Amino acid sequence: MAYANAGSLVLGRARIALLCLVLFGSMTVPLHAQQWPTGEPVVGNVLLQQTSSEIFLDASQFSKTNKINTPLCSINLPPISTDMCGQIQAAICAAPPTIGTVTVISGVTIDARAFVPDTAHGVTTIPCGSNPFANPADQTAATLTSTPVTLLLPPQTIDTSATWFLPKYAKVIGQNQTVTTIHWTGASPGMGNCTADGIHHCIPVICMGPVSNAGGLYCDTPNLFTNTPRTQVSGLRIDCDAASANTFGLVDITAQEQSWFQNGGAENCAGAGVYIGPTGTDPNRGINLVQNSGPFTNLEINYGSNSTTNTLGMYVQGGPSITVGVGGHITFNQILHWSGMQRPYTALSVNGFQVSVADIHCEKYLTDCVLLGSVADTLGVSVHNVTTACDMGVGVANILHISPAKHTTGVASAVGTIGGTCSPNFSTAILDEQSGFNTGTSQQAMSAYWIGQAGDSNNFYAQGQTGVALLNVAGSLNLGGNFTVNFVGASINGSTGILGAFKAPHALTTQNITCQAALLGCTTSPVFTFYDCGTSATCGSPTTIGSCTPAMVNTIVTATPSTSTVNTGDFVVGKITSATCSNPVNAGATLAY
Repeated sequence: MAYANAGSLVLGRARIALLCLVLFGSMTVPLHAQQWPTGEPVVGNVLLQQTSSEIFLDASQFSKTNKINTPLCSINLPPISTDMCGQIQAAICAAPPTIGTVTVISGVTIDARAFVPDTAHGVTTIPCGSNPFANPADQTAATLTSTPVTLLLPPQTIDTSATWFLPKYAKVIGQNQTVTTIHWTGASPGMGNCTADGIHHCIPVICMGPVSNAGGLYCDTPNLFTNTPRTQVSGLRIDCDAASANTFGLVDITAQEQSWFQNGGAENCAGAGVYIGPTGTDPNRGINLVQNSGPFTNLEINYGSNSTTNTLGMYVQGGPSITVGVGGHITFNQILHWSGMQRPYTALSVNGFQVSVADIHCEKYLTDCVLLGSVADTLGVSVHNVTTACDMGVGVANILHISPAKHTTGVASAVGTIGGTCSPNFSTAILDEQSGFNTGTSQQAMSAYWIGQAGDSNNFYAQGQTGVALLNVAGSLNLGGNFTVNFVGASINGSTGILGAFKAPHALTTQNITCQAALLGCTTSPVFTFYDCGTSATCGSPTTIGSCTPAMVNTIVTATPSTSTVNTGDFVVGKITSATCSNPVNAGATLAY
């Protein structure tokens, strides 16, 4: 009897244990029993249940060798390369191609920040042997994935031997340009000259545009109807590694609205750090495919010892409405420099229409900070706040240079400051080879300057360290005009030199000279004299047009010119030729014609 009772007790305990398992087991399921899709993080939903997020994928969890068979990439083929970029391809292919029952591409964020170099085997960088945005269905890598992708990169150096072609709506985001670097390790792109290659083959490190598969993968426009809007790159540095004279960092050939390169930089790209516009020799080929691009801002374009006489920091061609530097500085520099080293040629070359340029600083470039209109007509361009400085005793020849090659119109303001002694170059604030205007090689700061080809209705404004000059030159409209020079500064003892100058776009007939002063404390009042220098830019043997002396404040003085005609192409200058003033002076004179 006792045995039977003991058996009943054991059985009863077993039933209680079973009941506890039934009651509590359903409340605690071991995580290893749940099957989560590869790379998807676990999240909680509104029902307080665990699920996974299919729009945020960890690329490090995907295989670099397994065959892929997903709705987006139904191919049954492995990634193109067995490295980080191959795993990114596999992660993109796992993105959902639909939302509910609606067949639309939803997009995905690919997190590649977990990748690190194989330091156990002495490797300090992450290899990448294929374009991470390539669809493995095409093992030639000529086809890009079609889903919008945001790619988060690790704080590492990525050695890529393949150009990264970005599909439309793609975003590539690094940690910041000091820690995330895309470093070119591919073959020297001998056919990669974006500007001179007649068959438009361009091989940059990053291409914001489609793939042209013409016997190779090129950054090109397969047709004039292809565009890749909202393509964005930020927070990383591109290192071309001085592969050849034709290497280019980032090329934008078809990205349009809301497309940019920001908060990053490019270095050692002997062709150009950043290239915006059509590739090839035809200046009008696909010129509108980059319309409304930008802003390209908060960038550093740096060089070492690999520059050539053709090296450009940034090249812009196309429009309308391309924005460069507005809202954040772009700095162009040659980090290393020693005597005899080849310096990069031009920091920013602009050829297009309705291009806005602002907040540009350059150092140690050979010729120009900003060059306008050297390749194509440049119309409606706006240039503001361009500066330079002497560094290691080396200056830039011209802060703003308007080329005579093409027709350029627009406006510039606050162009140019320079400090220190520069050798072999001094800086000219503005060299306008279309109108013949040149501020000279002294330190200058231009307040405003209307750019226009000779024969247009031109207005030139310039502000220097010791004076202000306003030049208003009427062109083919024949409305008449005037040339005004003003002095605003401290005391004067003698001559101040030239305050302003212009080149007559057509024959001028002088009418009168007027002068006045708002502030004047002089024992000998300033004499404003206008000269006709003929065609001599040095004004070695000038002819006096006339003079005017403001003797009292707030009183207009009128003088009659002694020379009535200024020939087409003659240089006209205005200067103070004598004065003895112990107090600050604010006075000016105008030559009317």
